[in-house]
Amino acid sequence: NKLIHRMEEVASETEHNMKTVAWAEKQKTMSKEDVQLHELYRKAILDSGVRLVDTPELTTFQKAANYVQSNPFKLIAGIGIPSVAYIFYGQGKSGAGKESLQMQMLHTRVFGQFTVICTLLGVMGMKEMMDRQGRYVTEGEVEARVAEMEATRTALMTRTEYQEALHGNKGASGVKTAHAQSVHM
Repeated sequence: NKLIHRMEEVASETEHNMKTVAWAEKQKTMSKEDVQLHELYRKAILDSGVRLVDTPELTTFQKAANYVQSNPFKLIAGIGIPSVAYIFYGQGKSGAGKESLQMQMLHTRVFGQFTVICTLLGVMGMKEMMDRQGRYVTEGEVEARVAEMEATRTALMTRTEYQEALHGNKGASGVKTAHAQSVHM
């Protein structure tokens, strides 16, 4: 078990080293404007209500917390429906004398309401906390989002330049001005 753990550590370090070298090579080829734009995109993402974690992967708790924030009603239904069904099933098996179906339904409703309300309070409390503090993200997710933003910008700039070429260079100065403004914000 220790050997496997050590092998995973070495593999993780090697992967980190390779990513660091790739990042450094990319930084050498980027212009000053590209670096500035990259930092602006990164800042926009980090200021959008996320919590950056120090680890390369999210822990199980962090993944679960993100899931609760994204899908609170699925979680409430996923816990509530089976719980009420189990309560009803348990009512049929319990007791010395069998209760009538009406009494089973009444008890199931009362206990089921309690269970679902407790689940609702717990899940919505967790969702509220996550909404206030932000969802967990890794450095890799931030960089992937920045790369997506850069690719979208490049595609839009290319499309705009193509449209200008089709219609004559009427708006070329406008695109250059907009580009300069977006970089120097």
